[in-house]
Amino acid sequence: MKRIPLVWQIVAGLLLGVLVGWYFNTHPQYQGWISSEILKPLGDIFIKMMKMVVVPIVFCCMILGIAGGGDNKSFGRMGIKSLGYFFAITGLAIVIGLCFANIFEPGTGTDISGISHSTASVNMEPSKGALVILQNIVPDNVFVAMSEAKLLSVLFFAVLFGLALNSLPREKSAPVVAVVQGISDALIKYFRNELILAFSSAASASVMPQLMSKLEHYGVPRRIVSFVVPVGYAFNLDGASIFLGVATIFVAQLYGIDLSLSQQILLVVTMVLTSKGAAGVPGFAIIILSATLASAGLPLEGVALIAGIFRIIDSGTTTLNVLGNAIAPLVIAKWEKVSIEPSGVARVVQKT
Repeated sequence: MKRIPLVWQIVAGLLLGVLVGWYFNTHPQYQGWISSEILKPLGDIFIKMMKMVVVPIVFCCMILGIAGGGDNKSFGRMGIKSLGYFFAITGLAIVIGLCFANIFEPGTGTDISGISHSTASVNMEPSKGALVILQNIVPDNVFVAMSEAKLLSVLFFAVLFGLALNSLPREKSAPVVAVVQGISDALIKYFRNELILAFSSAASASVMPQLMSKLEHYGVPRRIVSFVVPVGYAFNLDGASIFLGVATIFVAQLYGIDLSLSQQILLVVTMVLTSKGAAGVPGFAIIILSATLASAGLPLEGVALIAGIFRIIDSGTTTLNVLGNAIAPLVIAKWEKVSIEPSGVARVVQKT
């Protein structure tokens, strides 16, 4: 029996969701029990399954990217280039968002007199310093960090573990690398097609296996893909960065607050730091936006105004996040003067 293409499965699911939502809207007497006892548990199970494989894939791929990619010196060079690229691109994305918001002024002229004193706000601490952020990256217990999906902490441990493996003689490290390779291959092979569904849940990190597979078929070396893509999902979220720039100026304009050039430059630095480590978790940008507004002294009530439509916005930012992390390994490969075989495009298109 011929399998229905995944894209049509997604479209069918979306249409079915619209019909079910319309039915509940017209028959509210059936909504409570079915929503709480059937639909919500099924939705929670789906999201948990999407998140379930992200941490082990990141952990395994990072180890392979280091232990299977030459000496520690070459890894260090690639790591510095990757982080430099990520910080530069996310900073540029934030600046683009700020520029668009200043040019088009989406919040100017909006009457918020009826909601300006809304009690719906998010209480966040001001943005933390670089040393405090670094302190939070180092895990007390790596297994706790894995269970809580703290990707920066998992990445930190994986880097140390990979460097330690790389310093061992090849005959001692090879069995461990082979086991990690097997786990990584199993997760990517058996979950990549299913995880593309995560686009519908706006969880960009969940499509990591599919993205890595396509990059390898395109011809990017595995050692680059295995390092750059996992790190990118913690440091290179371009769509979310553009959103942060636009949303911050939007809130300022709503409340008639004029931010100077120096204040906006400080905002760029703040957002570049606070946006790291979000790891593609659905809705994380709202939390980062709250921290940014708090650090800038802007009204946190503005978050409530954006939260109502954020689910629509988040689908677009997710797409840009994935696109940015698809481009990054190509850039790093060219920067490392690594040959890429474009002929792999035909195989990718056929498999898709």
